[in-house]
Amino acid sequence: MPMLLLHDFCQMDAKLFQLFITSFIVFIAIPICFSDDNQQYEECRSSLYECGELKGIGYPFWGDARPQFCGLQGFELNCQAGGYPLIHIDSLG
Repeated sequence: MPMLLLHDFCQMDAKLFQLFITSFIVFIAIPICFSDDNQQYEECRSSLYECGELKGIGYPFWGDARPQFCGLQGFELNCQAGGYPLIHIDSLG
């Protein structure tokens, strides 16, 4: 009788292992294979705004060499002679 229980336990353990492997493939491995990093995201992440001694400025700012899609409208920075950024703020009225 104890041998029968051990055999049943091993069979159940094998089924759980198969379920785990199948779940891993369906929910993790396949989505990773088909995922593609957003090209704009990668471009924005690698091109932070720099002007003079000011470096590494990211979202929501954009301007100069940093594309507009990397920031929000109204947050454009323009590097001026002398190495300082300029932002133009419109009135809200």
